[in-house]
Amino acid sequence: MIIIIAFGVLLGLLNILSPGSIFCLFMGFLIILAMRSLRPKEDRVFLTKIFIAGILVRVLLLTSAHFIYAFLDKWEYYYENMRAIRLFGDSAFTTVRSWWIAQYFSGTPLKDLVFQSTFGDYGHSGYLYIMGLYYYLFGFSPVSVSLINCIASVLTGILFYFMAKEIAGIKQAKIVASLVIFFPSLILWSITNLKDSMFIFFTAVILWAFMQVTIIKKNGYLILLIAAAFLQASFRKYIFIPTIAILGLSYLIMKKKTKYILLVASVLIVTLLVTKFDLREPIYKLIGYHRGVVHSGGFVYRLFDDWIYQRGSPIAELSNLSIIKGLFKGWFHFLLEPFPWKISSTFSILAFPQMIVWYFLLPFSIIGLFFQLRHNWQKSLVFIMYFLSIGSILILTGGNVGTDFRFRDILTSIFILFAGIGICRIFCLEQKGLASGAMEKR
Repeated sequence: MIIIIAFGVLLGLLNILSPGSIFCLFMGFLIILAMRSLRPKEDRVFLTKIFIAGILVRVLLLTSAHFIYAFLDKWEYYYENMRAIRLFGDSAFTTVRSWWIAQYFSGTPLKDLVFQSTFGDYGHSGYLYIMGLYYYLFGFSPVSVSLINCIASVLTGILFYFMAKEIAGIKQAKIVASLVIFFPSLILWSITNLKDSMFIFFTAVILWAFMQVTIIKKNGYLILLIAAAFLQASFRKYIFIPTIAILGLSYLIMKKKTKYILLVASVLIVTLLVTKFDLREPIYKLIGYHRGVVHSGGFVYRLFDDWIYQRGSPIAELSNLSIIKGLFKGWFHFLLEPFPWKISSTFSILAFPQMIVWYFLLPFSIIGLFFQLRHNWQKSLVFIMYFLSIGSILILTGGNVGTDFRFRDILTSIFILFAGIGICRIFCLEQKGLASGAMEKR
């Protein structure tokens, strides 16, 4: 009887769902099957349940949001009568551009204006081509395409479960996975057709594969790491070189390769001396982006003296001390904006509940960070370096509160990683030394 009912439900789904939705459903089914083979049983049961719960929450929010927007006739219209629902930012235009890419590669000619919008001004993100491939294979399906992001978002939490378990313990891992999967803004990005969720997923893959490379040393993990790094770079190119540098330096320090560290440092120093390259030049370039953001208006903040924001002012005249002060000021804004006491827009009202959660987690993240530095700094090093390095780049190119709120989530999972460790350090009564005896077993 159960088999007959299940078969009937499956036939009904096949009739009402788009081909893309069926593909995503099949992907979810395969992931659940893979989780059912995990050992030990505690991992298998927990991850299967939280994966299903995370997907169901996202699907419910995704379908409800699109239904409400469609019912209220909240459409964004573009060239050639194309329309899409914009849940956040430029998600609607991303949907339309991806469809135009699919049409182009299927042989449909595009008008000059459409072609320029697709490949000229906006066609540089690898995310557009991934979504374009989805449309090429399954047809235009603006709702189901977001299911890919939903799956990627939940898998990010699962990857951080394994990383937290490796560097701390299973209790911390459960806290971290739960927070990452159900963190409000991470859910928001996953139900919109934006590149954030997939970018964060590739970041998680890179960090997880790096951990496997340092532990197991199999070529398959190295290949996965390289592939994920290139895919991540196709979304945001400026991340690639810092990511590779962070991973390489972390590996050398973790493995105590002192000779190689000295060799690399020597080569860099000689190269800088020969080429007379000024290390401040890339910093000046980043500050130039920051100044442009401030000039663009909106809810912005300044990191440096007012004179630097006058058009044409030479950034090179900034002193090193001013740059350091600006960086510290930037971290203050990056970690705490939007301030709940400065509610002045619909965005800040919607962000208020999450910021309360963020402020609650902040001290635990600091506790977890110092605990790991004391007890397991080698395995935590790559997360610390990635957070500080990428965060500094985002700070010096930021200045808009809304943009910071969005870009901060590139690092939110790492923030939650240390917060979960800190929470368990305070509230897990039986925890002595390193959680669950993870280090004692080694």
